[in-house]
Amino acid sequence: MRKWLSKQHGSFIGFCLRNRLGKTRFEARIIFFIMNILGRLTYYKNTYNGEARGHYIPQFILKKFSVSDDQSKLGFVYAFSIENKSITDEKIVDAAQETDFYIFDDKQGNKSDYAEKQVYGNLEESMSRVVRYIQDIKKTQNFTFLESSIIATFIAHQITRTPYFYENLHKFISFLVTEKNLDFKKELFVNDHEFNPKTVQNIIINNSFKVTQEELNSYSKKITLTGKSVESITRLLSQIIASEISQNIHEKNILILDTTGTDNKFVISDNPVLFFENSRGWWNFPVWWDMKNINLTLALPLTPCKAIIFHPKLRMDGENFLRSKEDQLIFSRMINAYQFGSAHSKVFSDSKKYLEQQSQYYSEVINQPFELL
Repeated sequence: MRKWLSKQHGSFIGFCLRNRLGKTRFEARIIFFIMNILGRLTYYKNTYNGEARGHYIPQFILKKFSVSDDQSKLGFVYAFSIENKSITDEKIVDAAQETDFYIFDDKQGNKSDYAEKQVYGNLEESMSRVVRYIQDIKKTQNFTFLESSIIATFIAHQITRTPYFYENLHKFISFLVTEKNLDFKKELFVNDHEFNPKTVQNIIINNSFKVTQEELNSYSKKITLTGKSVESITRLLSQIIASEISQNIHEKNILILDTTGTDNKFVISDNPVLFFENSRGWWNFPVWWDMKNINLTLALPLTPCKAIIFHPKLRMDGENFLRSKEDQLIFSRMINAYQFGSAHSKVFSDSKKYLEQQSQYYSEVINQPFELL
């Protein structure tokens, strides 16, 4: 019975997205209510697979950037190495992934792939349907509340599921330990497998120590936090923080930046969601505890020709933002430049020549004064 309900859960979401249901808040609430019930009844079988590939850039996104200038390289993507400044072609199945990246230890100490199969797997399936719709539209159109929610949730999880975010989350915790005298295990954990939800919410999510982005940027001490408790809290915190971010960006307006028919297109890094703010420029790390109070613009390339933009003052028809073709060109180039700036180790593209051009452009503009359009 539960296996049958699992299939109905996926079928129901697919039906709603294909027919673009959820155009009003009321419709969306009904859909989410049904999805929640079906989700709770969904059958899940743990494979206990401790050697699963964790793709922190979903394959369905990377496939959009698969090699387009050489038909012999089907299933490959060009990758620019930040460390070596060289370009290679990589199999998409091997790109932007680490073994065991999303594997948890459950309370019995067994490997659990629940996060990868249930959280990220289901979200990617829904988002892939939305991306197919985005690819087909010729101009910016209003998204349904259901589509907007899926996009916001996907982007929020994309922010927090990368090695770059994990490293900076470790840096944040290290700062609390060394500069704020936080007793990590005593204050955050009940035991080796369970953290204290109240203290985690207060200290980490709400940033009760009032750590600033400037303090994190200048913090250079290298403390290695090791052990299962650190690994487990990092993975769990990434999902909790994603929920917080999703709520803060869901009400922002959405624009599809389309470069189809121009000489410009997008590249995508292994840390692809960008943050822009006029007063402080480009951010290299999201201060999740303050995102709701900031006029923050987010950008994420979805295909070589289309990127999704969240902007706090954007009208749904896009008339108050990127008014001219020149503005669109400038902003799309800015997105590409900062894909190199935000990358953990790789930047991907469907064109080797274009990747070379964009890496050169990044080196030329990265130190120029920032001004958001």
